[in-house]
Amino acid sequence: MYFFIVEPDSNLHEILREGLSKFGQVDLFRKPKELEGHPGLASYQLGIIHEDYSQGGILGWYKQLREQGLIRAPVIVMSSVEDAKFIEYCLFQPGVMDYIMKPLKMGELIARVQRATKSSDAHSVFSQSFKVFPKRRMLERREKKIFLTPTEFSIWEIFHGAFPAGISRDEIIREIWPGVCMQTKVFDVHLSNLRKKILCLGIFIHFHQENETYTLDIAKDP
Repeated sequence: MYFFIVEPDSNLHEILREGLSKFGQVDLFRKPKELEGHPGLASYQLGIIHEDYSQGGILGWYKQLREQGLIRAPVIVMSSVEDAKFIEYCLFQPGVMDYIMKPLKMGELIARVQRATKSSDAHSVFSQSFKVFPKRRMLERREKKIFLTPTEFSIWEIFHGAFPAGISRDEIIREIWPGVCMQTKVFDVHLSNLRKKILCLGIFIHFHQENETYTLDIAKDP
């Protein structure tokens, strides 16, 4: 696994690197600005970011990069804030998969990263269950084939890249139509058509009302 950590306390860097290096390559940064423009930005599979009231911009920075399509990695939020509303706010942000309290207990953080690794493995298993032909915008699963329009295929790629994490309608719209004021009804039509097509392959798009995100799921048999 290839992941990044944004932690302003440089005294924790070596502890974090030593404790998490068994999972793969770890890149550590003190400030989010240090990560911008990093050649591995789009390749990261997981992020761990420090967030609290005094540095509330880090989660906003991450959200902005996701909306721009510059980063797809889900993140674990580390914070010393115990306020229930703040924790709920963090967990309901697209891409946030976990929240861990400071001061850090390395054993607990390792357990959370292990859980994230399983999610990464789930993505690999999911991807191996069908074939994608980008030039033809075709998906194939067990000899069943479907063809997608350019917009449908773009939406599919975003869903696939985010799996198993959820993604919001606004994130998808901003990524496909950057800088354009697109009506949600237009998106809903494309999404409805995509849903009908991939259903033939036993792939489902679920909407989660509680945090207004969509996720993919796949049946054992199409």
